[in-house]
Amino acid sequence: PGDELKKLLYIQASNCVDWVERRSTYTTSLAINSIAGYIMGLGDRHMQNIMINTKTAKLVHIDFGDCFEKAEKRKEFPEVVPFRLTRHMVNALGPPGVNGEFRSSFISMANVLRENYQTLIMVLAIFVQEPLFDPDEENEQMNLNLVSRTQNLMLSIEQFDINNNDESVSANVEITKRVREKLTGTDFNTPKPLTTEEQFEILIEKATDLYN
Repeated sequence: PGDELKKLLYIQASNCVDWVERRSTYTTSLAINSIAGYIMGLGDRHMQNIMINTKTAKLVHIDFGDCFEKAEKRKEFPEVVPFRLTRHMVNALGPPGVNGEFRSSFISMANVLRENYQTLIMVLAIFVQEPLFDPDEENEQMNLNLVSRTQNLMLSIEQFDINNNDESVSANVEITKRVREKLTGTDFNTPKPLTTEEQFEILIEKATDLYN
């Protein structure tokens, strides 16, 4: 019927105050994970990859194999939702649904991510390129290599129109470009960059669309 998760939060609460706190924790963690998952293109979010702490109702995601929109690019059964937001999850938010605490938490997190997007892009550029460290390297040499890779990757990102036949490098730059678009509100080909509020409306519509 779509109210299983809603009942779970109620049944496992010890009293009314605990119930309200659990629902608030669930709502906030769902909102934060939703926007963060969208930014990193996290897919394969079935109900065995989204854990819930039965004591606090906080959501914890596992299995990040299908990230950077990998699931959306599958030839068979590609995913089209930006993040998982089924009726079960919406019903557990309470009467306000997605327009209450979920909305405010989602937008607040989106603003934080945007304010720090340059740092996120820098870290992401290293992450998609190769592992952060080689366990056989000395710490000093590792740090020097890390700085060098960061500088080189950032230069490539700023000069995105470079001609490079290396498919892996092109894919990495494309991933970083896509994340940058999401963090700057230019991810839906609109005439001007979207605000976090406008971005929220579009993402929620896509995530809750029954066809999708």
